[in-house]
Amino acid sequence: MKMVATLVMLWLVMAVAPETPVGRALWRGFVEMPAQFLNRITRGHVLLTALLVATVVGVVWLIGEEAVRLLSMASPEALSWLVMVDAASLLDVAMGVVLVATSVRIGAAWARVGAAWRRVVRRPRAVRTRPVRTERAADNDDEEPRRAMAA
Repeated sequence: MKMVATLVMLWLVMAVAPETPVGRALWRGFVEMPAQFLNRITRGHVLLTALLVATVVGVVWLIGEEAVRLLSMASPEALSWLVMVDAASLLDVAMGVVLVATSVRIGAAWARVGAAWRRVVRRPRAVRTRPVRTERAADNDDEEPRRAMAA
């Protein structure tokens, strides 16, 4: 009964004096913050909750009385698993976005390198000739090499 009386008095303060600092603080704590929290609930949250309730009901139906003890011991760990899976999936999505963005940039870089390479390959090259020897070696080691002369 005391709890009900306290809540009625808090509601009365919010209704009678909403512009006072206490009234604004109560309004923020009892109306705005819960409304913001409830506004963030999505279909996925509702589906996950329904799935958990169905799992608990199925386990209780199969095992009976022992299921209550089992579920009460496992619930903290199960909730931590759910949080871990949720955080891991968010990290996976973030890494996927980073990898896709990186691959797009790398693909563009490779395209630029390939275009530059094709320009280099297609460029006409100067024809190189072999250098012509203008001197012949002497047959005799004692003689100096002579210049080749046309006959």
